[in-house]
Amino acid sequence: MLLYQTFMLGHERIARPRNPDHLLRPGELLDAVAGRLQVVAFEQGLQPTPSLRGQGVVQSLCAVRGDEPASLPAAP
Repeated sequence: MLLYQTFMLGHERIARPRNPDHLLRPGELLDAVAGRLQVVAFEQGLQPTPSLRGQGVVQSLCAVRGDEPASLPAAP
């Protein structure tokens, strides 16, 4: 299982990192795992970021290896 969250373009208007070389392009995480992992969940855009005490522009991905259908467990 791969769980990944990092900043993307647009975040430079809010906080560091600001260097576009260190920010993902839209959909870049999806492109990185395409054909290698099955994406279970993906989000991108402006989201609450508690570690920044505010908001961040991020991409988040949950992906697994294998061809079997996969899903996230239901919330309690």
